[in-house]
Amino acid sequence: MTVKKLPPRRYSMAREDPSFTSRTSHASTFRRGSMSITNAQTAMQEMHQRYINDLKEKEKRDSQISDISQRIESSRAQYDCNMEIIHKLDSQLEQIKPEIKALLQNQIDYYYNLLYKGEDSRNMGLSWIIKTIWYLGGKLHMQRFPKILDADSVKYLINVLFSPSGFTSSRLQPQRSSETS
Repeated sequence: MTVKKLPPRRYSMAREDPSFTSRTSHASTFRRGSMSITNAQTAMQEMHQRYINDLKEKEKRDSQISDISQRIESSRAQYDCNMEIIHKLDSQLEQIKPEIKALLQNQIDYYYNLLYKGEDSRNMGLSWIIKTIWYLGGKLHMQRFPKILDADSVKYLINVLFSPSGFTSSRLQPQRSSETS
């Protein structure tokens, strides 16, 4: 008699013994269930913590928005106040401009008169008068200079005064040390 060898078993005991299957599946289901409950609780706690953090962030942003809104309103009020002041000052300036222009013209006319007469009230020669007229915006015409100066003298004065080397009034005054030596 020949004995046939049976192929090796490919099935576990759980398939053959129904009571074994039920005990194993209940235990694994219980373990899986308790793990999924624990995972669910952890996930819920994490979601709750994120929700609380989001609420705190929202409250923080809301307070920042409120602060910024208050600053904007106070800045607008200050801006409106400043604009009123600017408009008042502009209207005052418009009223004063003609007076300033008239005073400036009177001043230029006074210096023209001094130049024409050749009067030197500061003992600095005519140079300071010429420069003052120029800086005040007056025009330097030949007929404004004293009659004792010819055209070449006037040109020389103007060239020396407005040369790039930068004229100083001491150039017109005689040097006393050279006169005595």
